[in-house]
Amino acid sequence: MLANVTAASVIPEVWSSNEQLVPHDSNRSSLVFNTNFGAVLPNAILNRTFYIDNVGSGNMTLSDPAVVSSNSSIFNALQPSVSIIPAGRSNSQTVPFTITFGFPTEGSYSAEITINNDARIRSPYKFTVAGRVVSPDSTAASTSSITLKIDPSVLVDSPNSRTGGNTLSRPAQPLAQAQAEPQLPTPQHQSKWLHRKAPATTSSAVTIQSRLSVFLTRFAATVARAAGIVPERVTVSVLNASQGLLRVVIAPSLDQSEPSPSVVTTAISTQLKDASSSLITSELGQFLDRSHNPEIQTVPVTLCADGVYREACPSTSNDSITKQAFFAPTVGVVGGAICIALAFAAVRLWRKRRAAVAADLCEPSAGAISTSQTGFELMQLQSTSG
Repeated sequence: MLANVTAASVIPEVWSSNEQLVPHDSNRSSLVFNTNFGAVLPNAILNRTFYIDNVGSGNMTLSDPAVVSSNSSIFNALQPSVSIIPAGRSNSQTVPFTITFGFPTEGSYSAEITINNDARIRSPYKFTVAGRVVSPDSTAASTSSITLKIDPSVLVDSPNSRTGGNTLSRPAQPLAQAQAEPQLPTPQHQSKWLHRKAPATTSSAVTIQSRLSVFLTRFAATVARAAGIVPERVTVSVLNASQGLLRVVIAPSLDQSEPSPSVVTTAISTQLKDASSSLITSELGQFLDRSHNPEIQTVPVTLCADGVYREACPSTSNDSITKQAFFAPTVGVVGGAICIALAFAAVRLWRKRRAAVAADLCEPSAGAISTSQTGFELMQLQSTSG
């Protein structure tokens, strides 16, 4: 009996980098849990990080290999760096691993990710990932940005002062989500789980006032979940920290079936006015100024070689001058001009030499003139002497 209690105290969980608990045995990918990788270009690589937690009371051991993909040629799982995960509330009890997605052929792909462990429940831990490889019809598109206003105090760039929970990797979730967890086997384990997750509600202000980059990343993930798009399409930057103004930029999707940037920013503006929307009811919604009138702008962009839309694509080794469209015509014009110049110079040289030869033929030589003069003088002397 004691052995069963000890084994049951090992309880694995998997969290996404956007702070969402990935359900065990989920057979469909989801934008919410970051298991839907969205769309990438052929041969492009997209990395997503996930975290393995142990919310029990005993050490959890990962098998070798710890993480297995059923479709490793497309969804490749990079193994975690440790094999034993102790139970606890510090960051050392979170073990990250990465899944890379990419393939040269267009299509829709999926894989089942298995995490092998020694727990009595959720062993192995399984969930599904999916993604698409597409080639867009055009490289020209437009981004759409929207300005949002939040409490300026959350933009203070200070160190994270929380000591409990996995705050550096991914902050703990609200108490409401902990109470909704359906897979905890006993009340004792549920109390342990709630104890670990509850600090997010009691010190949420401290959590939000962590490093600014962490907050902006979390805010982008929140906007992506509220809009139903992949987080890679969302970029958040600070316009005016003292006024709490943020610019949220929505990039185009490689998949034309996904909502356009203008549709997304319009949806965000609509949710801002709706108290029951997923944006306002999120853990960051309480800091949004709903009275702010957001400004929406569009900017033309181009799809660059790395699969990212930008106003101007950076120069790479593949983007040398020889790859530019104007290079071949320019070389042809310059080469033709050089050939004409060389031909003209050759003709001038030939004419100069020909004129020199003709002049030599028309003018008698000095020796010939002296000989004829000498013969004429001898004839005159002979006639005089006779």
